Amino acid sequence: MIGLPITYSTIQRDEIFMRPSNIHLLGTNEAGQDVLFLVLGGVINSIILSILVVLGTNLIALILGSLMALYGKSLERLLLRVIDIFIVLPSNILIMAISIYIKPSLFWFSFVLILFGWAQGTKLIWSHTKRIVNKDYINAVKSFGGSGPYILRKHIFREVFPLLLVIAIQTTRRVIFLESSLSFLGITNPEIISLGKLINNSLNFLYLEVWRWCLLPPLLGLVGILVTLSSIGIYIEGKIDRRFNVDRDNRA
Repeated sequence: MIGLPITYSTIQRDEIFMRPSNIHLLGTNEAGQDVLFLVLGGVINSIILSILVVLGTNLIALILGSLMALYGKSLERLLLRVIDIFIVLPSNILIMAISIYIKPSLFWFSFVLILFGWAQGTKLIWSHTKRIVNKDYINAVKSFGGSGPYILRKHIFREVFPLLLVIAIQTTRRVIFLESSLSFLGITNPEIISLGKLINNSLNFLYLEVWRWCLLPPLLGLVGILVTLSSIGIYIEGKIDRRFNVDRDNRA
């Protein structure tokens, strides 16, 4: 049973720099490890990290953003000042600096990404929830004795879910790009397979023909993931924008 995250030690070794064949579809690297398995391991590790960060940031954004819009201006003023501070911070530089000194594990890294990644989503959820709580049907629920937790559970959470999906895709894209960049620079855990680390290792062999199956698969895999996430995000954002426009036209 392969543990998670996937490390280089879990990939079996064979002859070094083998050409792509029926045994090794993408060949082997300088350590005799199957390039296809390495790329898949890097993708899986990126997905694991993205899931952890998305769950953490979306949960914080949903809870804080909804509470800010629903419970008074004093809480809004306090949290908005904190959010503005986190938004203007040079988060990428701070994440890089902190990653140098913390224990290089996937879970500690995800904690740092959550710490600097919750503010933007929280402000978006707050802004959208602010419009929801002013709708007529929410005022009707309040007039019939609907409590804050009931309104959050039955109405607000359902309304902001599409926006959470957009935030999740944007966060996933940013996490994968940032993790690959830091691993390319050698800042993250060197034992954990990463697409950025695979690309960096392959650059040492550009003078050999092996770069075609050592460099191109992780590079194209990373580009493909980022382009796919961007396309999905643009599509969903367009759907949500049309939905908001329809809601505004109906209110008018």
